[in-house]
Amino acid sequence: MNELSKSHRKIRDQLVGKTNVKALVVEGEDDRNFFEALLNQKSQNWENTWVVGSAEGKGNVLKILAIEPTWIGIVDRDEWSLNAVTQATAQHPNLYVLPRFCMESYFLCADELWAALPSAEKSKVTGGNNSFKQTIHSDSDRWVRHGALWHAINPLWDGLRAKGFKEALLDVQAAQQDTVIRQKLQDWHTHFEPIQIFTDFQAFLATALALPLERQLTQWVHGKKRFTEHVVPKLNQLIGQQSAENWFKDLLRTMPIPGDLTSLWTRMNL
Repeated sequence: MNELSKSHRKIRDQLVGKTNVKALVVEGEDDRNFFEALLNQKSQNWENTWVVGSAEGKGNVLKILAIEPTWIGIVDRDEWSLNAVTQATAQHPNLYVLPRFCMESYFLCADELWAALPSAEKSKVTGGNNSFKQTIHSDSDRWVRHGALWHAINPLWDGLRAKGFKEALLDVQAAQQDTVIRQKLQDWHTHFEPIQIFTDFQAFLATALALPLERQLTQWVHGKKRFTEHVVPKLNQLIGQQSAENWFKDLLRTMPIPGDLTSLWTRMNL
């Protein structure tokens, strides 16, 4: 039994069962914890109509949605372009693409973090909110540059797979034809055209830097990396030592419901 059938069966048989509830399908367990916490804030009765299940990956979410048209699936936007989002949602009308890079992107902006902190923790920050914002938002340009490069580089793998890498030349018949081998190798080589890739990177960077800082952080920066490698060390410096996992849990308990998820609650009739 493959991972898709396991995750799909678990959601269908163990979570939905014989009830009339629908499933909100997310990529992983952290996403499940995130959305269950927000749903508990949003509605006391959400569990009467919904369950939240992990599909173990974005690809599995999409495959499950094709089989379960009444369920809703949520995936991180990651480096998807607007065109990619449009194509995905056209193919899967029951798909909801997160309006931010990933779930951790809800823990990057200083104003949102400050709103989530209890008063006792705010009081530990020398200089108050202004000092907090300056520290949390420090080094942003460096992270935006990394995010722009991520947008240029990460899709290359999917593009290469779409060109048949590597199975196209692992076929016995293909191995007998020098012309086929040479053409396929050339296709793969052309896919990694360095000038075009660098040009794409520069274009992504210019687009990102033209946006307000909050949108740079939430839509262009790799949220998981910045949260664990930048935000958590800064929180430890300002407030007190905790692991990234514990900071995530604490902030999730106290964060206000993000305003940009309103359309999701509408689709769920909450």
